[in-house]
Amino acid sequence: MALTPYRILQARAEIMAQITRNGVPVSNATVNRYHAALSHVLKVAEMQYGLIESNPIRKVPKLKEPQGRVRYLTADEQIALLTACEQDSNPLLPTIVMMAIATGMRKGEVLNLKWSDVDLSRQTALIEEPKNGQRRSVFLVEKIVRLIEALKESAGGKSEYLFPGRSNLKPIDISSAWQRAVKAANLKDFRFHDLRHTAGSYLAMDGASILQISAVLGQRSPQMASRYAHLSDASTQGVLNKTMSKVFGDADD
Repeated sequence: MALTPYRILQARAEIMAQITRNGVPVSNATVNRYHAALSHVLKVAEMQYGLIESNPIRKVPKLKEPQGRVRYLTADEQIALLTACEQDSNPLLPTIVMMAIATGMRKGEVLNLKWSDVDLSRQTALIEEPKNGQRRSVFLVEKIVRLIEALKESAGGKSEYLFPGRSNLKPIDISSAWQRAVKAANLKDFRFHDLRHTAGSYLAMDGASILQISAVLGQRSPQMASRYAHLSDASTQGVLNKTMSKVFGDADD
């Protein structure tokens, strides 16, 4: 049986009719991942092996996806969370959380940072993108550089990680400490990844452009940062410094 756009649409409808193990329908985003996988296979079949004359999936549009969740800290929530982190028994938590807010880095990117990845003289950190194996440079604002310098003085070279666990052989697990801080700060519906959204939102509200936000967050496509567009009325390193100095109270009078 020939693979036609109609057959692809039929298969897509079958996928969309399924219910996930969480009891909800399959999302458009999930369906589009199937679409992308099939598209790649058919492209190889057409372009490299000549098994088909034309790719039928080109005539099947992807489903529209929502822009995604944008939950960020309000000014009062930010103060409450950082206060809770400072008061927590885990001494590394405040620096980890502030770094996530100031850089927009993902949880895994922050926790897996090694001393060899950090260049304090250039105020940068090098992180490896887990999805594609490529590396990108992250700018560190003055506040974070000072925190890392203090961390380095107290670490004594015991671990290759900035934020080591008890054995010093792998990164720290902050799951319990994070939950304690969120509860103590009385935050509702807030995840660690929302600190990344917080960074993007603060930048947008301070006038950063979509391209600048995308550059700071290390997003390959500016479309990813378009979710923050409604927070911005205006126009990457200078923008980040200006914004985060205000966030952490280091702005000049």
